[in-house]
Amino acid sequence: MKNLIVLTLILFLIMVFFPLITLVKTDENNVTATSVHTEKQSTSGTITDNEDPASSETVSLLVSSTGKLTEMTAEEYVYGAVCAEMPASFHKEALKAQAVASYTYMKWLKENSDNPPADITDNPSVHQAYLTEKELREKWGSSYGIYSEKVKEAVSEVMYEYLVYDSETAMTVFHGLSPGRTASSSDVWKNDITYLRSVTAPGDKLSPDITTDVILSKEDFAKAFSGADAKDADSIYKNIKTNEDGFVAELTYKNQTLSPTDLRSAYNLKSPFFKAENKKDGIHLTVYGKGHGVGMSQNSADYMARQGSTYEEILAHFYIGTELKRK
Repeated sequence: MKNLIVLTLILFLIMVFFPLITLVKTDENNVTATSVHTEKQSTSGTITDNEDPASSETVSLLVSSTGKLTEMTAEEYVYGAVCAEMPASFHKEALKAQAVASYTYMKWLKENSDNPPADITDNPSVHQAYLTEKELREKWGSSYGIYSEKVKEAVSEVMYEYLVYDSETAMTVFHGLSPGRTASSSDVWKNDITYLRSVTAPGDKLSPDITTDVILSKEDFAKAFSGADAKDADSIYKNIKTNEDGFVAELTYKNQTLSPTDLRSAYNLKSPFFKAENKKDGIHLTVYGKGHGVGMSQNSADYMARQGSTYEEILAHFYIGTELKRK
């Protein structure tokens, strides 16, 4: 009888406590599973690995259309800048070269800010262009998914790589299309930057967009100079000085002397490289290339990439003597 009571008590204890032990183990598994799920959900969908210390870098952008400042990560900025500055149809190695150039230029501006409190503006005539996701969807339409993925992949492969010269961040300016050779910085801006020298621009002369024709009335031609009008156009034209390539190098009226860069702005030309001819209906200009002509030619970057050049080789060609580093 005593043994039966003891056996009954043991069976009762097993029935009560065994389910509790099972429940505790199940709860522990649920907590672990939830924790793993939460970590996965919190992983950012950004272009680069968010565990990279460099990925915390930010930049302040002045939106020229609104005058407002917006803060974003460096990778978001570079993606938007590459999309705005270079056709997404270009070769991936060209897009990678552009990503390095855009990031390096952003870094240079942050270190040499001329537009506080912003680090950079989205005005390409001041700094470099930038497009938002909304603007890109409007620009690319049905091709948005393909182009967006292509540029993001190119940017992610080179993000935080930048160019230095003599241990300092390089000023990696670029332009759309050269006249066949890039210009030295001293030829366009008068300041001599060692790594921004004239180099060959492979493929640029093959572009169907190499030239554009502009006809200026004699009045508009003369208006570049203060106090001049149509009757002065012929005498102004006679004062044109050209360089060895036949491009206008200088134009003078009385005590006023304008450079090709000045004239580009005055006449709203695509580049400062042009030739002039005086005809009855006005001054005919043949303009060569697109942009200021200094640094990397984007058209040539694409051409070189399609001929087998890597982004490193493209950058080394246009930014002479610079070194590629990673933050």
